[in-house]
Amino acid sequence: MDLVYARHAPSPHAGVLGPIQEVERAFQLSRGVPRLEGWPSDAHFEMDDEFGIRLDDVMKCLGSLLVVSDTLRQFLEAEEVPDTEMLPVTLIDLKGRPVEAPYYVVHSTHLPAALDAEGSGARFNKIKPDLVRSVERLVLRPEAVPSDRPLFRLHEYPKPVLFEAGLAERIEAEGFTGIAFVPIADFDRYSLL
Repeated sequence: MDLVYARHAPSPHAGVLGPIQEVERAFQLSRGVPRLEGWPSDAHFEMDDEFGIRLDDVMKCLGSLLVVSDTLRQFLEAEEVPDTEMLPVTLIDLKGRPVEAPYYVVHSTHLPAALDAEGSGARFNKIKPDLVRSVERLVLRPEAVPSDRPLFRLHEYPKPVLFEAGLAERIEAEGFTGIAFVPIADFDRYSLL
């Protein structure tokens, strides 16, 4: 399967979101733990006042979460992406008011352990040694990459959001804003979501 990773490509004057609020154990969003059951109705992001106000289909936020518009959510649901939860969130504008447009965290669950740690030049987290802190390049173990998952994160290194290239092409063809795709061969750890 040909894979790419997502990076932000904000529109001019696009907003940037702070960390997710009112979500206990938010770290689980990067660990693939299912969260839909019991998801808080008041989960929200506040827009950072040092950036713009424009809303993209994919919003940049602290925490490397994939935060998408309702239009992009519907598109992904029509693609029937397995092991993915769409968690509703409210965006709070710069005046402290809820934005009318609905947004969602696209949450990958059951993350595959597909990173080739040695080939990637991985540096492991000293506190949680099963987690990779950073990589020099992104190298995957092909036999561990799930062929039925067009969108996923890696268990060991959940920062990049990986897309099957065909899905990425369909997203680009639809003209969704705020996102671009890069081949994993051109991986740059500083250009993630």
